[in-house]
Amino acid sequence: MDDSWACSAAYAYVLHLDPASRAWEYLRRNPRYQRDWAHYRRSASQRVAGRWGLAALVDPRLDARQVSPVWVIGTAPPVTLVRDEMHSHRKGVTDPERFSLWRLAGRKALFDDGVGLRLVVRLFSQEVQVRLGDRLTSGDRFAYQIPAAG
Repeated sequence: MDDSWACSAAYAYVLHLDPASRAWEYLRRNPRYQRDWAHYRRSASQRVAGRWGLAALVDPRLDARQVSPVWVIGTAPPVTLVRDEMHSHRKGVTDPERFSLWRLAGRKALFDDGVGLRLVVRLFSQEVQVRLGDRLTSGDRFAYQIPAAG
């Protein structure tokens, strides 16, 4: 028997987790996932991670209180933050109009999703995913690029 669930009192925290965190608690105990992580963890295989619905493989020894895996299944195409070329030359742009990764509240994860850099920000049970435009740098004025429904 898997003794990771042996002492049920130690897992009372699971009752208060959001659905994504509960899914992680289930997945991390899956023997096939554990084998994949052990075999592919150094190669950072997105193909293997995608099989499990993840953006990247995560150490199954870490519980949902220690890690927030980035799920890619069931997520809408992210909004892209791009450099605002039209207004970037304007003088007197105030700080709130400029991009600053560190001003965003919550836990952040930045990864290459094969298309570009994706930023995931998680605060409590809420998660926002955006793609960063390739010319966007800290301090730039930015605009949102939203994918068309199709």
